Amino acid sequence: SEEMIGRDQKYYDMLAHIIDLNCITSSKENSKILGRLRDDAWHKKEYLYITDLYDDEDGDKYFIVEEGDDWGWLAYFLGRNKQIRGLNLCCLPEYEDEVDAFMEGLCRNQSIERLGVGSCDIDFSSLSPYIINSSNLRSLELWDLD
Repeated sequence: SEEMIGRDQKYYDMLAHIIDLNCITSSKENSKILGRLRDDAWHKKEYLYITDLYDDEDGDKYFIVEEGDDWGWLAYFLGRNKQIRGLNLCCLPEYEDEVDAFMEGLCRNQSIERLGVGSCDIDFSSLSPYIINSSNLRSLELWDLD
């Protein structure tokens, strides 16, 4: 997407603590998740689910991707978080620049020990740098892949 062009680490670093999270997400729930990631307020035993399907039982753990969600900011906050231990990817960005931004953020994360990937059409070549280079990743789970 055009909005991602020209962004780099300095861009995110400069704006991270002043950006209105409601302006970069599609919902209040997603905004709360970004805030918890940004503030390192993620409970170590909670997994984050990135999906395009809603599960109302654990809504505070589900980042429901819709139009208006900014993958660059999600990746930035995920990459800087030191608390999160588990991530389940049930969807990935649609555009190549969003995929690149998300993978860059994911590769910066030093706390994720378990990665689950499922219920989505995924190009594993985009995930391979993270899987190969992560010093913390202990478990990779795959399910319902197309």
